[in-house]
Amino acid sequence: MFIQQNYDYLRHQLLMTGFGDALNAPLREKLEQGAEKFSLQHSRLFGEDETFSTLHFSKASNGDHYFFNAYDLVLRRPGEEEVKQHVFINDKYNYTLKERYNLLNGRAVFKEQPVLSKDQVTGKLVPNGQTYLAWRDLDLKNTDKLGNFVSKTMYWEHKKELQSYPIKELSVPYDKNKLVAMLEKGDKAKVTIVKDDQEIKGLVAANPRQQRLDFYDSQGQRMSVRKTEKQVQDQVKQLKAPQLPASGEAGKPAQDKTASQKQENTDEPTRQRTRHRLRLS
Repeated sequence: MFIQQNYDYLRHQLLMTGFGDALNAPLREKLEQGAEKFSLQHSRLFGEDETFSTLHFSKASNGDHYFFNAYDLVLRRPGEEEVKQHVFINDKYNYTLKERYNLLNGRAVFKEQPVLSKDQVTGKLVPNGQTYLAWRDLDLKNTDKLGNFVSKTMYWEHKKELQSYPIKELSVPYDKNKLVAMLEKGDKAKVTIVKDDQEIKGLVAANPRQQRLDFYDSQGQRMSVRKTEKQVQDQVKQLKAPQLPASGEAGKPAQDKTASQKQENTDEPTRQRTRHRLRLS
């Protein structure tokens, strides 16, 4: 009974982290063997790319319950050097294998993450119950002391930016939601660009580090896509618009614009009469 419960828990965790059900049988076998720790091997193709993962499991220090602690991920791409990352597993808010693959390919992922605070006893950073939504990518040129690529957290209004472009899929709610979901997972999403009444097939990926979207043609080459004319006009108007203060001095509320405008309208005839008298004299 205990093994079955532990197996069900770990099986669900593997499913939620993107490893599917291919490891279910060897997982069950390892649990029944009862070793203090064990590892499982997993591989998956993403087009011509392939990931190799070594998943690490171990017993709790105070019981027989096994936990999925971490895995070593290796990405191999044709004609390129392999890249590696050691991935820690938490109870919740884990990135899936596909999302990890996208991160190692230099793309960003938008995800809910826990806020970490220092534990008063251990001094370690632990979740405090709060969460936040943000983009995160990897700096593939720099690693930490453990050899892992350093991650960066970014905030960017990707949905607003997406609306700036002549993308056909945005006109259909289902297609739009599907497109947004793919971008948030770090995928290159297929899109149809409308230009001069012509439809051009391409791909788009989120680039929050540069606060933009990257477009590619059907051959995977970078493609330039201009924002819609309306969006450009709105941005110009926003830049030209006067910036009114949100509040007054030292925390005082801003002056009521309606009252101020009424006062200016009332004073205008007086100013005109004064200028008229000056011209006559």
